[in-house]
Formats: sequence, structure tokens, C-alpha cells
Amino acid sequence: MQGLEKYRYVSKETNDNTQNYMLAQMTALALLGFLIPFFIGGPQILVGMLVNALIIRSAISLPAAKTLPVIFTPSIGALAHGVLFGPFSMFLVFMMPFIWAGNAVLVYAFRRKIRNIYGYSLALGAGAAAKAGLLYASAYMLYSASIIPSVFLSAMGAIQLATALLGGVVVYLELKAERYFI
Repeated sequence: MQGLEKYRYVSKETNDNTQNYMLAQMTALALLGFLIPFFIGGPQILVGMLVNALIIRSAISLPAAKTLPVIFTPSIGALAHGVLFGPFSMFLVFMMPFIWAGNAVLVYAFRRKIRNIYGYSLALGAGAAAKAGLLYASAYMLYSASIIPSVFLSAMGAIQLATALLGGVVVYLELKAERYFI
């Protein structure tokens, strides 16, 4: 996407106002990530799409370290709310490190895009595929070891790919609208 550079965070030589803005943006994105499972609760495709949009937006708008809360809080919110996987929600604990790693992979793909190595579509496709592949492989490993139930196999495969792609489309449309109206 041309013009994405406008959304790149400012260099390390930022002023206090920029630092405060980035802190506020990080806090808002992380808080939304935590609260989405509480207020929406399901279906997974909607919750996942919104969460992935927040993760992608943080990758585009914030320095790497400030994306960490946005990487971690959505799965903590889903676990705390306990609705997304119904009676199997407690098994989410075993998947959380892998979910965090998958979210970090998605952030990394977009951070590479910001450095103009990939286009937006390629960053989205590669990041979404890598995230879904990592989560499915992790779920399959844990399922094979009888640690998690089979419900996680479908939830951590194609659904993850779809939610990451849809989240990327949401951010793309948001950035286009923002460029148009601002």
C-alpha cells in the first residue's frame, strides 16, 4: 500500500508529545484487545478478526516494544472471560505461549513491510499463513500429546488464517479511509 510510511512510528528521536501519543495508543489497543472477548464473546471469526486488526494496527503504528501488550492481552482476555471455547477454555492456557508467538510473527511480518521489504498484501498473506501454521502445528503437537482437546485443531488452523486475513483487510480499509478523510 502506497503511503503507508505516513503511519510508521517516529524514530527514536521522538518528543514527549509523540511518546505520550504512542503510550496512549498502545494502552488503547491493548485494552481493546483484552476487552473484545468480554463484550463480543463470539463467534471466533469476529473476535479473531478484530483482535488481529488491533495487532496489525499496532505493528504499523507503534515501535516494536510497544506492540508487546497488544500481542499478550487478547488471549488473556479470552481466558479470563472463558466463553470462546466454552467448557474447553481452561485448555487455552496451554496454547497461550504459542498464540503469543503467532501474534509476534504477524507483527514481524508487518514490521518488515514498514521497512518496505514487502508490500502490504504479501506481508498480510505471509504473516497470516505463518501465524496459522505455527498455531496449527502447536495445537497438533499438544493434541497428539493428549494435552488439549481436538476442538483446538480447527480453531487454530484455517480459522486463524481467515481471522488474520480479515483483520488485515479491516486495517487496510481503515488506513485508506484515514488517508481520505484526514
